Amino acid sequence: MLHGVIRMSQVPIPTDVEKSILYIIPVLFLLASALHFVYRASGRVFAVGLLTPVNESVWEHLKLAFLPTALWWIGYYLWRGRQSGIGADAWFTAAAAGIVTACLLIPMVYYFYREGLGIRSLALDIALLLVAMAAGQCLALHVLRCGVRAPAWIGLAVLAALFLLFAVWSVHPPRLRLFLDTTTGKYGMNK
Repeated sequence: MLHGVIRMSQVPIPTDVEKSILYIIPVLFLLASALHFVYRASGRVFAVGLLTPVNESVWEHLKLAFLPTALWWIGYYLWRGRQSGIGADAWFTAAAAGIVTACLLIPMVYYFYREGLGIRSLALDIALLLVAMAAGQCLALHVLRCGVRAPAWIGLAVLAALFLLFAVWSVHPPRLRLFLDTTTGKYGMNK
């Protein structure tokens, strides 16, 4: 389907870019942790809820991994990425791969230990966010190093589609367990 669209070639990544991708992980995690409280602190402002968790569902918590990381990848590329010699195709392919990985890891691991093993632990939930974000950043770096790249618009379209899904499903979530706030029994934005 994407024959000829996705290309691979070994690419040297400047050391400062590699360090930035890895060293930003704790900062992204702290920003994500702070975002957890923004919707309530804003007085439940609708626009804020499109970007930050509106309830305690697993789906809403994926925004914590998505928003700071997506903003970092876009911002870093605009600020420094072009100067580093890394093309937009490689950069945004890596960004999309890393963010999608983090957003997939969270529910997979969460439901494994929560439902499969019966473990309920806030500390483990928080650690999962950090591990998923770190795994996403590491995979993105690997994608950059391997030179895997699709046209930049594909990576950006993936990020835009995720943003739209987060926004739409915050307001009109499917009635699936992933979207259920287990503390209230409600879905999506509730006032």
